[in-house]
Amino acid sequence: MAERYTSDLADVLRWVEDDPELGGGEIALYAFSFSTWVALSVLRRLDRPPAALVCDSGPMFDIGAGLQHFARVRKPTLPEAQRGGAGHAVYRSCFSLLCRRMLAVRNWPPDLSGTPTRLMFVAGGQDQVVPESQIAPVADRYARAERWTAPNALHMSALRFDREEYQERVLTFLTGAFAHPTRRSEAAKDG
Repeated sequence: MAERYTSDLADVLRWVEDDPELGGGEIALYAFSFSTWVALSVLRRLDRPPAALVCDSGPMFDIGAGLQHFARVRKPTLPEAQRGGAGHAVYRSCFSLLCRRMLAVRNWPPDLSGTPTRLMFVAGGQDQVVPESQIAPVADRYARAERWTAPNALHMSALRFDREEYQERVLTFLTGAFAHPTRRSEAAKDG
């Protein structure tokens, strides 16, 4: 969600959509974990958004709680003074505060009411990093979004642990997204 990454992704999407080999066709965006925040945020910036966005293993609804969680997950790698008690509490607070300040997040999740992009959210049923309980409220914010929890998956591993159902669900979703034109393909016809 940081400005640099969001603007970089917007530039890449504009470059791809202007590629003559695409021929005005549709594109999909596939994001994992941290990149799901950026991918969801970038949709508001694009004149011709992609037809579909698949968010796998993210994003979290409660950013502050998510950052606190990431700080706890990192606990074993910290110096001993920051692994417990007041040292860890100070570390978690500073980590969360600095990250939120750096990200400068406002109005999360973003309002995408005018965006035709179809959304799919995939959570891992065994994900300890970004649990389904954090992804569900983001997905539920968008009435047309599809949401699926891969029952055996850890973080970013649904394709590995729930392969057949993952492939079926994602390919069906993408087929549907490409079957229904968005403003992007309509703009290409008008242009």
